[in-house]
Amino acid sequence: MNLVRLQATHAEDETENFMFYVETGVFGDVNSGADFTVPVNTLVSTVASESGVITPGLESQPVIEYRTIEEVTCIAGESLVFAPVRARVEGTQSTVAKNVVRKHGFVAYTQSSLKTLKCTNLHAIQSGTDRERDQAYRFRLKSVFRARSLAVRAAIRLAALSVPGVSDIVDVNTEQGPSSFSIYVKGLTPTTSPRLLREVFDTISAVTSMAEKPFVLAPTPSGLEFVTTVTWSPRATQDQIATGYAQMRTALENYLSRTEIGEEVIFADLIAILLTAAPLALRIGGVKPNQFDEVYVHRADPAVENNTTKTLVYGDRLSPLYNEIVILETSGRFRGIQFR
Repeated sequence: MNLVRLQATHAEDETENFMFYVETGVFGDVNSGADFTVPVNTLVSTVASESGVITPGLESQPVIEYRTIEEVTCIAGESLVFAPVRARVEGTQSTVAKNVVRKHGFVAYTQSSLKTLKCTNLHAIQSGTDRERDQAYRFRLKSVFRARSLAVRAAIRLAALSVPGVSDIVDVNTEQGPSSFSIYVKGLTPTTSPRLLREVFDTISAVTSMAEKPFVLAPTPSGLEFVTTVTWSPRATQDQIATGYAQMRTALENYLSRTEIGEEVIFADLIAILLTAAPLALRIGGVKPNQFDEVYVHRADPAVENNTTKTLVYGDRLSPLYNEIVILETSGRFRGIQFR
């Protein structure tokens, strides 16, 4: 990942903050009328306080020291000059409040014995940082890894959806083992063809890192089969009833074909769809109004190849697994729904 731990840095300020100045007059007044130069690496510092603490909240220390990092000239006709400074000690312990760096070690001017050349910092200097702690480093590693992982997953999703015939995908991390991920592909038809799976695999391989192994799979179909009683309007003819049954079956099949992988199917919604498809139908359900008489789910039997199990569904919905997709079971005699 090439994400190194953040090391401690020195507090530094190159803005118009720290300055040398004279309280009255100009620089020439303290150096016999001539310019003078403050060299690089001139030591400047805070003044030791009685409490020993220069900046509240930091460890007790007698002084905090900085050095100038550029040579500056005090022009005779001026009264102040700004100088960039850098802390001697790295980390946040060199943070200083404003107007506390008031001592310097420069003496190469005429009135140095009188200490007429002053210095101060107009604003706080707080750019120093400590070495990154283990907890913070681990958090940053996790955050970057997650961001990169999400970016890769987004690229994989876009690549898969670009394949003609793909309606949607669901990706699952490490389903097949470490350093792997699974892609479940929903096609435009109830079943996903092996050819479509191969095309998706070839496409996503171009955006998948060498360290990860993709598995491209078809979702496991869960076929629903319904048995229900329909009460029709007295004015409905036999032809209208026959047409109504066909419309109900088509509406049910179309609705279930649009469900997503892992999407829950609520039976009350299906009842409403059937009644909407056949306006002359008054009620769905025999013993209990607005309920199917029986609902079965057909699932592949993992113990026997090419075999399915048929199970009665209890409750008001079917909640498939994350890799299952609900369809209308049309392989039987009644093509998914038996009307009584």
